[in-house]
Amino acid sequence: HALVRDAAHSLLAPEDQKTVHARVYRAEKRLGNVSSSALAVHAEKGGLFEEAATELVLVAESMLAVSDLLGATDVVQRIQGLVPSVPVRGEAYVIGAIAKFFLGDLPTALSWSLEGLILSTRRSRLWVRAVGYLAAIIGHVRPAQRPPALEDALAALLERPILSEELLALSEALALGAGGGAIEKLRVRKS
Repeated sequence: HALVRDAAHSLLAPEDQKTVHARVYRAEKRLGNVSSSALAVHAEKGGLFEEAATELVLVAESMLAVSDLLGATDVVQRIQGLVPSVPVRGEAYVIGAIAKFFLGDLPTALSWSLEGLILSTRRSRLWVRAVGYLAAIIGHVRPAQRPPALEDALAALLERPILSEELLALSEALALGAGGGAIEKLRVRKS
């Protein structure tokens, strides 16, 4: 059966293969009984890159849940290659940051956590996780090991409109944890 399927698939023109994969993705998504991994393959081969990235976020999350940290990191890098929308990229970075944190790669965990926090929408289910892990990472990373982009990323976070006292408190906590110029930027912003 698989040989016949593969032979028939190879007879299709590349554009027709893409169309078939997009249709299979949509049909299987409607049925709801197919893994996110299989859906991602069809979406990607069907040229539905945003859908593929969204499915891959679910794959990375499930890998993280069973402590497959390297697998989750690989999937996050694959998502970034698909260049999905900003919120999907943000969610991928959050998952990757958590995996990198537990793999002991604190500088990458820090930069990915910051990216995830900046790119994710505040309503995202992963935004709160980004905040928690960012705080933990800042507490674990010695100042000399912090990536140079930390100050720029914190500045970008601090430049976003502060919508609530809660977000202001979060920004203050992160700036204090990071130290250095981030604290000064926060003082200038508050005055």
